[in-house]
Amino acid sequence: MPTPQPGRRELVDCHVHLFPERLARAVRQALERYGLGPFAYPLDHARVLESLVAAGVSMVWSLPYAHAPGVASSLNAAMSELARELTSRELEVVGGMTAHPQDRDPAAIIDEGVASGLRVVKLHCSVGGYNIDDPGFAGMWEAVAQHRLPVVIHLGHATSGRTQAAEVTGLGAVAARYPTIPLIVAHAGHPSERATAALMQAFPNVYADTTPVDDRPADLAFARFGQFADRILFGTDVPNTSRTVETSIEDVQRRLGAASVLQMAGTAQRLLAAGPDASAA
Repeated sequence: MPTPQPGRRELVDCHVHLFPERLARAVRQALERYGLGPFAYPLDHARVLESLVAAGVSMVWSLPYAHAPGVASSLNAAMSELARELTSRELEVVGGMTAHPQDRDPAAIIDEGVASGLRVVKLHCSVGGYNIDDPGFAGMWEAVAQHRLPVVIHLGHATSGRTQAAEVTGLGAVAARYPTIPLIVAHAGHPSERATAALMQAFPNVYADTTPVDDRPADLAFARFGQFADRILFGTDVPNTSRTVETSIEDVQRRLGAASVLQMAGTAQRLLAAGPDASAA
């Protein structure tokens, strides 16, 4: 783990996409075809990480997603190698893993990811073309629970990144069945933040992250989310976002208070500390 530097804020960005070069280009091109952008960051890992460190970030969760069955294992292996390569004294890259409900054995894919040092899970319903309560994920959820992994979930199916309220509500069945799994609603379910807050009220294992949707920040009204201060994580979507890290920090602090981003860093550390790599953290 990187050594904290005197005078630096120790922030954790829980929603970053540091992909292998070929995949990074393909994702960026797809987003541009959907009309998203212009983006605040290039696809150069060194420049992206330099920007994060300059903003006070000392840890990121790098999150992949599988667009089809059969690709998760190789993608997870690449994410594990990349996380090791990119971690430095200034910034720790926590590698994420993914799976697809039509994979031959999603549970085994999670086991393999953990064995390779990956510590969080990312599921993206629109990219993968599935619903979060897909029966094909049953074994995967059992493996996730066994390894005590946090799961970041983009619930929406729209190419714009937006999530409908009914898509948020659908996570309730998973939250009820697997109460020990931290289920993190990406983008706070934007623009269905009200549905996300209601789900957090009903299930203590449901979290939200603050990640904007392209140039639109999540609506983190204090009256709605202030009571869940220990279940909110900071995220940016770097490098595939039109907003800078500094702007995202300001957005969150304006809504939830000046100390909120540091508190979110503590929440992220707590979730990782409960996971399979706790003894090495």
